[in-house]
Amino acid sequence: MIESPLLENLTGYIGGRWKDSAGGATFDVYNPATGSVIAKVPSMPEEDVVAAVEAGQSALRLTNPWPIETRRKWLEDIRDGLKENREEIGRILCMEHGKPWKEAQGEVDYAAGFFDYCAKHISALDSHTIPEKPKDCTWTVHYRPVGVTGLIVPWNFPIGMIAKKLSAALAAGCPSVIKPASETPLTMIAFFSVMDKLDLPDGMVNLVMGKASVIGKVLCEHKDVPMLSFTGSTEVGRKLIVDTAEQVKKLALELGGNAPFIV
Repeated sequence: MIESPLLENLTGYIGGRWKDSAGGATFDVYNPATGSVIAKVPSMPEEDVVAAVEAGQSALRLTNPWPIETRRKWLEDIRDGLKENREEIGRILCMEHGKPWKEAQGEVDYAAGFFDYCAKHISALDSHTIPEKPKDCTWTVHYRPVGVTGLIVPWNFPIGMIAKKLSAALAAGCPSVIKPASETPLTMIAFFSVMDKLDLPDGMVNLVMGKASVIGKVLCEHKDVPMLSFTGSTEVGRKLIVDTAEQVKKLALELGGNAPFIV
C-alpha cells in the first residue's frame, strides 16, 4: 500500500473536513505497472454529493463575491503549495497513473502555472465603468460568481486538468464540487491535503469520489449547481447535455477529439 504524508486521509473532503463514505463502501486503486492494489478510497453515495453541494452553497453565502485580493491570495497560496509539494505529488501521480517520474513532476509545474496565471490576471474581474457619451451616462460592470460548480476530470492529467478548472472557478469566487477519475483519486487527495492547510473558506473546495453515474446524477439534477465543467469522452458529454437540458445549466465541455498528424 502507498504511504505518504499527503495521504494520511484517504477520504473525501466536504465543508472543510475529511469525510468517509456515508455508506462505508470503498473501491481499489491500482498501480498500473504492477497491477497491485495501493489504496482503498471511499465510494460516496448521493447523500455525500448533496452534502458537498450544500457545503459549497454555504461558502457562497458567506461573502458574495469575495474581494479580489482575497481570491488572489487563494490562488497564490495554492500555487506555492503545489510547488512546495512538487516531488511528493509527482511521486503519487507516478504510482497510481504510471506516468514517468519527470513527466509527473512536470505536470505539477503545469498545474501550478494555471493558479499563477489566474492570480496575475484576476484584476480583469474587478468592477469597471464604461462611459456612453451620446447618452451622457456611465455603465458599471460587476462580475458575480455563477454559483457552485461541478468539476469532473479525467485520468490522463489528474492534477493538470483540475488546476485548469479550479483556478478559474476560484478566481471567479465559485465554490466547487470535484470528482476525480476513479483510476487516479490519490493525486486529488494529495492536492486537497495541500489546500487543507491553507486559509480557504469551509466548503469552497469539496472532493467526492465513486461511481460517475451516482455523482454525475446529483450534479446534473441539483438546483444549486448551475454550471458543470467536464473533460472526457464525447459520449458522456452528450449525456450531460441531455441530463442538464431541463435546468438549462451552463456547460464547459472538453470532449474526445480527432487530431490526425503526419509523421
